[in-house]
Amino acid sequence: MTLVIKALIIEDHYETGQWLSALVSKAFEHVETHHVLTITEADQFILNNTINLALVDINLPDGSGIDFLARLQLCSRDTYSVIVTIYDDADHLFPAIRAGADGYILKDQSDEIITEKLKGILKGDPPLSPAIARKMLEYFRSENQAEHNHHRYKLNLTRREEEVLVLVARGLSRREIAETLNLSIHTIARYIKDLYRKLDINSRAEAAIIACQVGLIKMQ
Repeated sequence: MTLVIKALIIEDHYETGQWLSALVSKAFEHVETHHVLTITEADQFILNNTINLALVDINLPDGSGIDFLARLQLCSRDTYSVIVTIYDDADHLFPAIRAGADGYILKDQSDEIITEKLKGILKGDPPLSPAIARKMLEYFRSENQAEHNHHRYKLNLTRREEEVLVLVARGLSRREIAETLNLSIHTIARYIKDLYRKLDINSRAEAAIIACQVGLIKMQ
C-alpha cells in the first residue's frame, strides 16, 4: 500500500497557499494537500483529521501561527511542522522553534530551494532556509552558550537517550526509532518525553541543533 502524506497549509493569501500546495506536491510523490486561510479553520481541521505535515504562516487574520503550533504539539506531536514566513528575525524564529516548529523557511527563497528543503524532510534534514540556519548556529555557537550546552545537555544524557536524540534530530518518527533500536513504540515515546523535558525543548529542530552542538551529528 502506498503511503500518502497528508499536508495542511495554513496561509491567508489564497495565491500563496496554492503556490505552497504546488511545491509540496512537487516535493513528495504521494501527497494530499489541504489549504486553509485561518487559524479557526486549521483548528477545526486537526480535530477531524490526522496530518503528517503542516506548513504554517505566522501572521494570520485570527491569530498567530506560532500559537497554533503549540496547540498542534499537544494533539499531534508526530506532525512535522514547518513555519513558512517572511520574517527572518530572532523575535519570530526562536518562539516558533520553542513552540514546536521542526523547520523554518523564508518565502523569498526560490521554488527550487524550498522544494529541496521540503524533500530533505524524508532524509531527516530539518528544512531551514540558509539565513535561518546561520542565525540559529550563530546563537548556539556563542562561546558562553556552547559551554553551557555542553554541561547542561551532554553530561546529563544516558547513552540510550543520546541514541534517541540523534534519531529524533534526523527526523525519524517514533515508530521508525522503535524499529531501529528494537524497542516498543511506547518505550520510545517515554524516552522522547523525558528527553524533551531534560533538554527543555519542544521540537525536532531544537533537537537537531543540540545534537549538532554537542557533536552527535553534523548540521548540513
